[in-house]
Amino acid sequence: QGEASTLNGSSSPPPQDRRVRTIMEMYKECTFQPQITRKAAALPSRQLEDFVEGGRARREEWRQQQQALKEMREAEDLTFKPSTFTKDAYPHIRPRINLRNPDAYLALVADKRKQREALRAELYNEREARELQQCTFKPQTTPLPAYLIRRLQEQHLEQLQADQALAWEESSGGLADIDYDAVKGTEAYYVDMAHESPHDFRHSVPTAGSAP
Repeated sequence: QGEASTLNGSSSPPPQDRRVRTIMEMYKECTFQPQITRKAAALPSRQLEDFVEGGRARREEWRQQQQALKEMREAEDLTFKPSTFTKDAYPHIRPRINLRNPDAYLALVADKRKQREALRAELYNEREARELQQCTFKPQTTPLPAYLIRRLQEQHLEQLQADQALAWEESSGGLADIDYDAVKGTEAYYVDMAHESPHDFRHSVPTAGSAP
């Protein structure tokens, strides 16, 4: 087939050439030529990629330019410039923590903690004192009658004698003589207590099982 084409002196054009010829034939019918300015004529013509991407690259470039302008304006408003100094600028200042002697720092921390605890205790005591000053309630108490006081004295004396007898019996392994001097001393104690007023005796009556 190739030889036949050569012999005839003509060959079929490639598909791309045929497409270009078709487009050129179509453009021959387009006789309208718009009037544009020199500035528009100087602009670069758009490529096929521009139409495909929809101008995305140009929009991204414009966004970056606007962001750079915004940062420049914000930087102009920032007039504060901090002053930085090195360690050599303050040779008289020493760090609190000395790695060669950490015990001194630990002692300082313990002392500070004790001071805070003492201050906390002082504030607590002051608050308690203020609260006690506001407590003005005083309950009305009724004194015990005389017969009840005497009865309590007798009961306590009997309980005391029984406890002493039991203790002496356990210590001696059998019955022992009662120490009447101790009993007389206890009786004398209650005789003295009988002279107290019923109101005072209420606070001085010993409980069962306790020594007078």
